[in-house]
Amino acid sequence: MRIPVTGPKAKERDTLLTYYRRKLAEYQRIPAGRREAECADEGEATCQAMIAQLDGTAPPLVDPLARTGIFDPELAKLETPDDD
Repeated sequence: MRIPVTGPKAKERDTLLTYYRRKLAEYQRIPAGRREAECADEGEATCQAMIAQLDGTAPPLVDPLARTGIFDPELAKLETPDDD
């Protein structure tokens, strides 16, 4: 459940929600014969994900590697400077 927020952030969120809802409606009106050419399925899925994120109905976006704690020693070697 989202805590009610007022101010510029709330206005920005409401503006983005309006934008993505309008774009979703546009994607849904695209005829079946043109959906692939206009990437309508991907656009529709993106709009639905953004709306869910802005509404607070989707779980927060998390980096899957940060959650699992995977450590790659080869990558760590590349990221640390050599002391030669």
